[in-house]
Amino acid sequence: MLEMIPEALHNSNWQVRALVAQELGNRKVEHVPETLLHLVQKDDNLEVVKDAVAAWTTLTGYRPSDVFGLPDIAAWWESNHDSFQKTLSKAEPSP
Repeated sequence: MLEMIPEALHNSNWQVRALVAQELGNRKVEHVPETLLHLVQKDDNLEVVKDAVAAWTTLTGYRPSDVFGLPDIAAWWESNHDSFQKTLSKAEPSP
């Protein structure tokens, strides 16, 4: 699981980042929300951003007002960070 996060953040291939973002939406594990938020806010590829917003919606249940989700997602995370973190599993390194 932890090996997916660097791929989402640093892989030079946008298609890999998009696929990893999609997969992260199904992982209710610590560091995933922050990774998706980072992709929404900072990724240069609109497909990656769109997939990160969709993954965010799957993960949190929050529905942003538009397909790109900013600034709504960041504001929601600011307000709900503490309570949502309690629902996440601890990240375990892969063997």
